[in-house]
Amino acid sequence: PEKRWISIIPPKDDPYLAQLKAFCESIIEDKEPPVTGIDGIKSLEVVLASYKSAKERKWVKLPLEEEAVELPSFD
Repeated sequence: PEKRWISIIPPKDDPYLAQLKAFCESIIEDKEPPVTGIDGIKSLEVVLASYKSAKERKWVKLPLEEEAVELPSFD
């Protein structure tokens, strides 16, 4: 078979716009959004655990304990 390059162009959809639209529709239609607040909390916990692990240079366990996270400074 002949070998050749195929260009793949991803769609130009804005994922943030799609998520916001789905959120607004969930309010209007009184249904649960595809991404819930609980999903956001769990994602945030993983990010914070990553910062904690990097800072302490060791593994951390999830769920994090309540006062176990120090937010990073980006100054």
